[in-house]
Amino acid sequence: MRETEKAHTAPTGQAVPDTISVVIPCRNEEAHIGELLESLRRQTWRGPLEVIVADGMSEDRTREIIGELAGAYPELNCRIIDNPDVNIPAGLNRGIAEARGNFIIRMDAHAVPASDYIERTMETLDRNADVAGGVCVTRPGSDSVIADIIAEAFSHPLGVGDSMFRLPDRVKTGREIDTVPFGSFTKSLWRELGGFNEAYVVHQDYEFNYRARMAGKRVYLNPAIVSYYYARSTLGAVRRQLGRYGGWKLRMLLRHPDSLKLRHTAPLLFILSLILLPLAALFWLPAIFLWVGEILLYITAGLAAVLSVSRRRGFSPRLLLLPGVFFVMHSAYALGMLRQLITAGAGKREP
Repeated sequence: MRETEKAHTAPTGQAVPDTISVVIPCRNEEAHIGELLESLRRQTWRGPLEVIVADGMSEDRTREIIGELAGAYPELNCRIIDNPDVNIPAGLNRGIAEARGNFIIRMDAHAVPASDYIERTMETLDRNADVAGGVCVTRPGSDSVIADIIAEAFSHPLGVGDSMFRLPDRVKTGREIDTVPFGSFTKSLWRELGGFNEAYVVHQDYEFNYRARMAGKRVYLNPAIVSYYYARSTLGAVRRQLGRYGGWKLRMLLRHPDSLKLRHTAPLLFILSLILLPLAALFWLPAIFLWVGEILLYITAGLAAVLSVSRRRGFSPRLLLLPGVFFVMHSAYALGMLRQLITAGAGKREP
């Protein structure tokens, strides 16, 4: 069965050119939504602003907190709209369709923008880009030891490959790139591209940016645009998150194979080699030496990552957990891809 693409189109009414609409899809984000709205209130941007929260029928205090802060900060022009489909692309499409501004800033409820985020974004859209984004500084999702190490893993090349927006210390100048987090763009571009593809409940940003690039648009990463992102706080949550990412990434690659990057398949190739090389050794003995060598190389890379992080923040025994977190990330992502590969081969759709 072919995927069904579904996207909302904007109303025919004209957008207000000088208004910025911040669109936030969320569900059950009572732990973070207040800090996000507070950060939007502290923006250096002084132009007209509205905030639209597309809520996926939250069951916690998310809506209550939004209502309280909307009343306390009328300058945000904050309002909630329902997103009964729950998923992120549906919330984005509904929020953008309701937006009065021509400039859309897509924000995540787990993120906190720096105080000059909107100002820097508008400068980038004006000078360099059709889709503008910046770097994410990853923060621990809680005060636990493992949450601290998870945040480090999501900020290191061994964990995220060459995903430059996750490596703020390595990005010194602006550049065109394949995708950016929380991209900003005009409502007219969203309309031109047909909105976000709601078939992609994960990786909808990457898929949207891919279509933008295929249409000749510039997707631009400006390291001066900074947001802070709260990573998952447990290994179980990381495993579930990366498993979903891997499965949906394979769906994206099967539909758009020319979007393939090495970082997309490296974890899958690594895990497959760990499984297949011992089997190959039954018929070709040198395979076992390749297998042992690969394991030793992986451990060495993990320890090198510990040393690099130690140089920045000082050594702590907790950093020795870092190689294990990398393995959880890589194996979860790879198994998610493998599961999707099997279901695609069997003619089934990923639930």
